[in-house]
Amino acid sequence: MAASDRNPWVRAAVISAGLSVFCVALVMIVVQLRNRRPAGDAGDPLCETDDCESHASILEQIASKDVDPCDDFSAYVCTAWSPARIQTQRYVTAMDFAIYGWMQSLNRTLHEGRGKIPVGRKAMLMYDTCTADDWRYGNSASELLLFLNETGLIWPFGPAPKLDALELFVSLAFNYDAPFWFSVAISDSPGPSGEWRVVLSPSYELPIIVAHHLNAIDGAAYSWTKILHSFAAGDLDEAEINETRSVGAEILRQLYAASGDPTPESALFAISKFEEYTPSISSSRWLNALQQALPVGPTMATEVFVTHVGYVRTIDSLFAKLENEQLLRHLSWLFMKMYIPVAGPEFFVGVYGNSETSKVYRPLFCGFNVEQPYRLLVSALSYVSSAISNDRPLIDASFDSLVLEATQKLMNCFWLDVHSKFLAVEKVKAVRKRLWPEDVVFEPGFLDDMYGYFPENETWSFGSYWIASRKSIRGAKTSKLYRSLSVNPIGATEPYLTYDAILNRVLITMGAVARPMYYRNGTRSMLYGGIGFLMALQLVKSLDRSGLRWHPNGSAVGCFLTEESRKEYAARDSCGVRDSNTSVFPEIPAVEVAYAAMQRALKQDGRRFRISKGLTEERVFFMTLCFMTCPRRYTPSAYRVDCNKALRNFPEFAAAYRCPRGSNMNPAKKCRFFDSAPPNPND
Repeated sequence: MAASDRNPWVRAAVISAGLSVFCVALVMIVVQLRNRRPAGDAGDPLCETDDCESHASILEQIASKDVDPCDDFSAYVCTAWSPARIQTQRYVTAMDFAIYGWMQSLNRTLHEGRGKIPVGRKAMLMYDTCTADDWRYGNSASELLLFLNETGLIWPFGPAPKLDALELFVSLAFNYDAPFWFSVAISDSPGPSGEWRVVLSPSYELPIIVAHHLNAIDGAAYSWTKILHSFAAGDLDEAEINETRSVGAEILRQLYAASGDPTPESALFAISKFEEYTPSISSSRWLNALQQALPVGPTMATEVFVTHVGYVRTIDSLFAKLENEQLLRHLSWLFMKMYIPVAGPEFFVGVYGNSETSKVYRPLFCGFNVEQPYRLLVSALSYVSSAISNDRPLIDASFDSLVLEATQKLMNCFWLDVHSKFLAVEKVKAVRKRLWPEDVVFEPGFLDDMYGYFPENETWSFGSYWIASRKSIRGAKTSKLYRSLSVNPIGATEPYLTYDAILNRVLITMGAVARPMYYRNGTRSMLYGGIGFLMALQLVKSLDRSGLRWHPNGSAVGCFLTEESRKEYAARDSCGVRDSNTSVFPEIPAVEVAYAAMQRALKQDGRRFRISKGLTEERVFFMTLCFMTCPRRYTPSAYRVDCNKALRNFPEFAAAYRCPRGSNMNPAKKCRFFDSAPPNPND
């Protein structure tokens, strides 16, 4: 064949080869571009369930256009939209969504639940009376005054009774579930051993009390003086009232400031050693107060677990500064701040400022004051009145996955020695989740017996119900079973999740199984950024400085780590976390665990979703967990979590938002906890 005849074939071969090279190059470019694209970018399918659309709407609404997420992610998530006042449909934070959503559904919960649990009628009648018209609500001013005098409170101000203020603080906290400064509980060991400890912790009511003071009392001082005059039906000493208000404001400021430590020091000691922590309050004084209130007969040898040593020292300083009569007046004033609407519906306006605002807050007041005495019953009613039981497998599995990730990370930690690693793994594996009502609760007659002495009278005023139900708590708490089953947080207020260090368990309110913390038909990022991250925050507390004092077998020790591992632990725990935090706990370990659990779930699923154009799995995870931590505007929160602390130390966050190295949310030096290898000195 002539050369001229071969040229077309040669040209064809060259063109073919060129096309092949071009195609290979194109594929490589596409692969490189895809690899450079954040995981789960717009190429992922869109989740179009109602849950995904709802959550996407929330995240798009809260994202600030004025804040760079690489500069201040917390501000980016938490400050974009803030209404002038509480509204019924749109809220500022995840806690607002959850609490007000819980309250809006409480009426349905009580009415539907009592069809399956008849004793639920007692809680239902109390709630119906509170939310009914003013005539049905009734007036109970004289009954409330009598209750105050019976408990030792003094109102209107007069000669103080010969009663130790500490005794009254303890009695109100334990016997009536009215913990004004601190909460008092009995931690009963499971089983027949009969062992128990006293637990002293900051009051979960403190944020509500502070909110009343900031939002209502100070803003309506004149109307409050008028209300107190009418309630007392006599002359009141204005100077005395003003002094008590002024002292009360300073007390609340100090208590709230002391409660804010994110990693408080805890202590376990015999009552005989109490005065070492409270020099102004003797051990014998503590013993007498506890003996008067508790049904278990404490002695000087009885152990006390103080969850927040700094807070107790603040209480001691207040007792040192104030006379007993001043403390009694202050406590009486706090009681009136919290509960004066019990006396009659006309007092709602005095507390909340005007009739419009009081209409918004009245259902919240009613829900809170019904759920407190009936917390176990309301939890059971919620469980049977909705499809929440269908969510149990997914939530249980997500908690188990968090435990799995935490244990695997511990096993890979290069800085833990073998013995410490084994114990740390055993400690995390032993953590139990307490969310669902125990099976015994649904046994025939169980709840009827437990709440048999609680009030039920269709003609009673709300105040009569309130007083009788609070008195019933005192009798119910003589039962170890009642005490052990009535420990979960309530849905009417923070905190929604807590960690019980003594019994190594995470306690969760049923209210957490709701938007925006949990979605039945959401994505993995919504699950692990929401309730998953909240559970992880509590789970890792089993390994914080307080958690390490409890051995995996439940015994109290100084620290179950070896001396060598303690030094490594201390170095990691105090890594230069910015701001005022001095510990990586709980945020940094929690985000490491929750993110790893999400990625494992995504890998097992073999698919990823976005919930809107720019909201990939990773970005949804980070925005959701930060939304969970946004501080509430209307109620100061003692349960503060630092979103920026968690994410500025997390490289995966910087990658998801392409934050430049050296930016505020992507510093060169990062704090980690679960490291599998020593850090690169060149990083």
